[in-house]
Amino acid sequence: MSQTDATRHDAQTELTKARQRIAELEKQLEQARSVTGVEYQRLLIDSIPDALFILSYDETTDTHQVVDVNESTCNLLGYERDELLKLTIQDIDDPASPVGPPDMFERMRSGAPVVFERIHRRRDGSTLPVEVHARVGEIRGRQVIISVVRDIARRKTMEQDLRRFEAAIRQTEDAV
Repeated sequence: MSQTDATRHDAQTELTKARQRIAELEKQLEQARSVTGVEYQRLLIDSIPDALFILSYDETTDTHQVVDVNESTCNLLGYERDELLKLTIQDIDDPASPVGPPDMFERMRSGAPVVFERIHRRRDGSTLPVEVHARVGEIRGRQVIISVVRDIARRKTMEQDLRRFEAAIRQTEDAV
């Protein structure tokens, strides 16, 4: 092999190595961008003041596994995130919860949001009334239930106080 051929061969080898290194760096850059996107999404989700549940959705079962939650969910229910991810929504719903609308899943499947009230159990066993806004969505090709949950304990107390006040007014009117 001549000096020129050896130099050409070395240059081709170096060029091949450089191309491989560039491909590796491009892959690392794409992964870094992807991680940044995931971090950005987590920041957005955790900044929502209401509780957010992402639940598995399978039409063949009534059990819906908790797939993801935000920080507000953890604060509301007193669980760590990793604890919630081991539960189903049935573990969180109190058995005394009002039943949602009869056509709830049919409406969610059609893309319509469904609003209903439930009672959730906290980690310490205490309960709280919540309003749920739920719909079926798709994340990475998988159907899920996306639920935004709001603590309505204060509203329920105010409604109860209003009913008592109205009853007292009626009794006063009847006495007059």
